Amino acid sequence: MRRVRSLVALVSVLLTIPALAAKDKPVFALESDVIAARPEVAAALKAALAAPEEAAPWRALGRALAAQGAYEDAARAFRRAAKAAPKIAGVWADLGATFVRAGDPRSALQPLRRAVKLEPYLAVAHYSLGLANQALGRYDDALDEFEIAVTIDPTLGDARTNPDVVGNTLVPYAKIRARQRAAASAAPFAGPR
Repeated sequence: MRRVRSLVALVSVLLTIPALAAKDKPVFALESDVIAARPEVAAALKAALAAPEEAAPWRALGRALAAQGAYEDAARAFRRAAKAAPKIAGVWADLGATFVRAGDPRSALQPLRRAVKLEPYLAVAHYSLGLANQALGRYDDALDEFEIAVTIDPTLGDARTNPDVVGNTLVPYAKIRARQRAAASAAPFAGPR
């Protein structure tokens, strides 16, 4: 309990450093003191506040917060990372995946599309875009994105390496379509007889 209090105190001090705060507002305030007390979150927050113009510490903070289920805070951290490095597709993919996990697939579409545009072979971005489309009822679009994702990285369709696949009925169809297209493109065209 004493350690938790000291971590909360450290986070409170870091959030109110006058040199970093504008008009006595914290640079980055977390919604929950319980989340801020987690050692991995506190360390990531300290690193992000130490280098507020760099993307990597904000991305690490976003990932730590998302792992704790603090999706709103994670999205804010990923936005800071995206502002610092707008051409890094992984940051946009992380932001979109966070929106999907938070149950806001509509908000996930724009960052995920941007990630795919920046890096077309980023399988995780295609997979997350498929999840967002599936949640919105756009099953054809979701199936297309899942197919692209499992073509780029076949492990995304395997429940042993990707637990999100369990219960997802579209991913097996996407794997079948990817195999059929690969087989069709590998077979020489015989032409009409």
